[in-house]
Amino acid sequence: ENEKEKQEKDKEKKRTDQIQYRKNKSEQEIDNILTFVAQKEEEESEITESDWIEIKKILEVEEKGSEEQKKEIRQQKITICMKIIYAFNGFNGEEQKKKAIEAGIADVFIHLFSTHPFESIVPTYAWTFFTLSYNINDELKMIITSKKPFAALFRQFDNPRIVVVDKVVASVYNIISIGQSSPPPDEEQHTHYQYFSEHGGIERLFALFKKKSSKISQSKAALCICLLFRGKEIINDPMRQELIVHIKTLVTDSKGFDIPAKVVLRGPAKNTVNRIEIQQDDFKIPND
Repeated sequence: ENEKEKQEKDKEKKRTDQIQYRKNKSEQEIDNILTFVAQKEEEESEITESDWIEIKKILEVEEKGSEEQKKEIRQQKITICMKIIYAFNGFNGEEQKKKAIEAGIADVFIHLFSTHPFESIVPTYAWTFFTLSYNINDELKMIITSKKPFAALFRQFDNPRIVVVDKVVASVYNIISIGQSSPPPDEEQHTHYQYFSEHGGIERLFALFKKKSSKISQSKAALCICLLFRGKEIINDPMRQELIVHIKTLVTDSKGFDIPAKVVLRGPAKNTVNRIEIQQDDFKIPND
């Protein structure tokens, strides 16, 4: 029995060490991105249409050969991604994103997320796609949607790198945040509700929410589901109760979730059953 316990402890320690190792590597990669952007602050961030075509070719290079060759190819892609992130954060960011999408950059990442093993999906890839989908107009969101990204993004929910999952589910939120500037009628079904309902997207999001891998992934998953249930009853009782409790806590969050939580909560509140749940404990629906 003692030997068995020892083996279990050793296995658990190994698993913990692996998680910490991946976390450290992810954090180092993020530090590299931030350092790169800071160093490039004074430089021109414009990327031309022909540049985007070349960038796409580099990102599409297959990672094959020896381990050293694979590492070199991946590093080249990471460097390119850093340049993309910098360009997207520049003065003309949305125009750059439009050019990138037209050049097929979104397609490249969707393909990577769909087909490549998790160990080859580095945080920089997820961060780049997140930046591409962040703060863009509805037209660009719908163009990305037309490329059928969601199955690929759902697949990455199982990625062992937490930062990848965080950025991927945040990308889902970015893409489905349609009509935020001019909200549609209360009774109008969310543009993406049917797809998510028919393809297990809501279940995948709720499973990610329940997993509690990080506050970011849990909260973004909750926000996504609430967005989708605009004016619709969340029929699954545990789902409705757990999501609403969580979103209500985000309303007073000081880490940047408060504003989206207030906006998103108004959608499900248009349904009577959801509304009763939300108003428990004398909770006041923001801007109701």
